[in-house]
Amino acid sequence: MSTSQSKQVDDDDDILEKRIRSLLCGEQEDTLRLRFNVGDRVSCSFAPHRHTGTVVKLYYKEERRDPKTEDLYLIEAPYQVRLDNGSYCMACFDDDGCISASDSPHFCAGCGIASKSAGKDLKKCACRVVMYCGTACQKAHRSQHKNECREKLQEAHNEKLFATPPPPEDCHICFHRLPLENDGSTYHNCCGKRICNGCLFANTLLNMASGKDPCPFCRSVDNSMKAMRIRMDKKDGRAFHIMGTQHYIGGSGFKKDLDKAYEYWTKGAEYGSSECHASIGWFHFGEGGPSAFDAKKARTHFELAAMQGNVGARHNLGMMELKANKSATAMKHFLISASVGHEPSFNMVKKGYPLKDVRKADYESCVRAYHESVQDLKTDERLACKLFYSGDASSTAGVIKLLKESNSDTHKAILALRQMVKRG
Repeated sequence: MSTSQSKQVDDDDDILEKRIRSLLCGEQEDTLRLRFNVGDRVSCSFAPHRHTGTVVKLYYKEERRDPKTEDLYLIEAPYQVRLDNGSYCMACFDDDGCISASDSPHFCAGCGIASKSAGKDLKKCACRVVMYCGTACQKAHRSQHKNECREKLQEAHNEKLFATPPPPEDCHICFHRLPLENDGSTYHNCCGKRICNGCLFANTLLNMASGKDPCPFCRSVDNSMKAMRIRMDKKDGRAFHIMGTQHYIGGSGFKKDLDKAYEYWTKGAEYGSSECHASIGWFHFGEGGPSAFDAKKARTHFELAAMQGNVGARHNLGMMELKANKSATAMKHFLISASVGHEPSFNMVKKGYPLKDVRKADYESCVRAYHESVQDLKTDERLACKLFYSGDASSTAGVIKLLKESNSDTHKAILALRQMVKRG
């Protein structure tokens, strides 16, 4: 190939890439940009022929590995189409030259009889790819379709699992992200709010003169077990998680009872608590003893917790995939949890990048998101609280001295603590 021909090929590739990205800009934020929806019958061009099929996915993305360089690269296309012969293809452009509406009607995958009402008389399979006119056709076609059906269901599950999770919860006082570790914040039985230890520490200083320590959010002083029962009656999943944990460890006057703990966690999981799902996952992953070990149940609950934004459960899934020699899948989990400031996951991403398990663009994006999240987790009050309870005698003594010197003015004490933190 001559130099001019090679240059022309490179230019064509650049044009192709720009065209795809222009079609995919905005990704799934506005699916109306595409002409077809999932389930539509289309005709795809494969020179010199055209083949009919069904749209099964919009804004299709597929990650592949270069066999020579071992680098990961991403393939993007507006549509993925299941052809009538059972194979799959990508429609690279959303134009009539590449994909167009098909004149062929919807049809039953079992008997092949066409629909008389544009598919309204057919029922879609669980995978949403094929349709049947009745249960008999579905059972007869099961042996041919079951493998494809399982693959599509797994793809749909993975799409939900690796979708962007909900943002981490903020402290209801300072509006900074709550620390990812449970010991960095405290749940209040009175109002059901989780408040960071920095705000609690500042609240204690402000109320030293009165001798009381009310809740910084609702100003109630009732943090009793009765208040916890009220929160449970209101179906607060986090209250069920705390009650289950107390029975699990046998603390705060409770007898250790694993069955009771599991019962509370199960109830809390029904009310949407990601912490309860994570605890059940750990229970079946070994914390509940050899008789309770069930890796399949553990994975299921870790996945449910991860989809709700629990970074600890997401990290556990990554470690499970890594143990199963699925490094690419493991890194997907680590990238998601590291981006919200989870240090163990970030360390795993740093280990995976030199091994080419993480693409450069994903690594750079993760590093930026991690450092932004870590900065958002830092406040002067949290650092002052950490300094006071650090166990370092000199630091604690210095804080106590400042508190005594400013006993008449608690605001002055907080300012002095901030200055100590900044100097440290």
